Amino acid sequence: MKDMLFLFGFASGIFGWLAGDRSHHWDEDVQLRDGAIIKVKRMDDLEIAGGSLFRVERWLQGARMTLPGKDGKPIEWQGNLLPMIVERGTDPVEWIVIGSTISCTQFRQYDRPKPAYVQFDYANGKWTYHVVDPAFYSRVSNLLTNGERSYQGGPITLDDKRIWNTVDKKMAHRYLSVDPRTNSACREGDK
Repeated sequence: MKDMLFLFGFASGIFGWLAGDRSHHWDEDVQLRDGAIIKVKRMDDLEIAGGSLFRVERWLQGARMTLPGKDGKPIEWQGNLLPMIVERGTDPVEWIVIGSTISCTQFRQYDRPKPAYVQFDYANGKWTYHVVDPAFYSRVSNLLTNGERSYQGGPITLDDKRIWNTVDKKMAHRYLSVDPRTNSACREGDK
């Protein structure tokens, strides 16, 4: 019996490992600072980052989001950070997305931002990035930051985020609000 359980567990682990990277898609309600609620389409690309016999660990490789455009054409944002906040910008900036670095590779890619957040501004048909504006310090995330909920399928509501974007669900505080004290512990050579 033990041998049978071991073989089943081993086969399950190998199957999960061979299953490869994953993408998760979902629709999400987002409440903006002015109280307006918009619908965005999101997708996370995950890559295998290790695991054990019974569980495959996956890591966020990239994130995508479709936002409504002024002219009715959708606006696509794409990055390899954990998106936390989306907000309307002030002319000429149409949209702002705030993301948090997750790995040291991302931290270095975005010029070692302090605090460890990156702001993307959409203006004149293109995205640019820079260190987060202090106006966003202490702002609470209005996007789902706990991917575990997105893997369950279905649209993400504001109520879902109130439940899932919490430290109770093992989310680090740095992903729940823009904390100006958040710096990276990355050193040269860290991944």
